[in-house]
Amino acid sequence: MRLEEDLDAIWSHAKALPSCLFRRNLDIDEFKAYNDHFGHLAGDEALRRIARTIRREVRKVDGVYRYGGEEFLAFLPEQPRGRAARAMDECVKHRTTRIPGGSARRVVTVSVGVAELDLSIDATAEAWLARADAAL
Repeated sequence: MRLEEDLDAIWSHAKALPSCLFRRNLDIDEFKAYNDHFGHLAGDEALRRIARTIRREVRKVDGVYRYGGEEFLAFLPEQPRGRAARAMDECVKHRTTRIPGGSARRVVTVSVGVAELDLSIDATAEAWLARADAAL
C-alpha cells in the first residue's frame, strides 16, 4: 500500500531532520447515510470532488491519501506554521461540497483534524496518526 510505504519514509525523514510536519485528517460526515440515500454512484462522485478540493489546497509536494472508506489524510512537510494553518483553514472554509444532480440536499460536509508532529510525544508514526484522528 502506497500510504504505508510513504509513511515509513516520512517518519524516517522526520526523525532525522525534524521540521514542521503536519498531518491533516478529513472525514466525510455521515457518508454511509449519504450513500444509502443517494446511491453509490453519487458517493463515488462526492469522493472524487472532495479529493480534487484537497489537492487544490495543498502543495504538489504534500502527500494526499485516501484512508479508509470516507477519510482522507494529507501530510504537509517542511512549511512554516502560518502556511500550513492557511491551507488547513482553506479546507475548513470549503468543507461543504455540493454535488450536481438537481437536488439541493446533495451536500457533503467534512470534519477536519490536525496534528503537528512532536517527537517528544509521538514515539511512533502510529501515535502521531492517532493524535490526528482524535483531533477529528
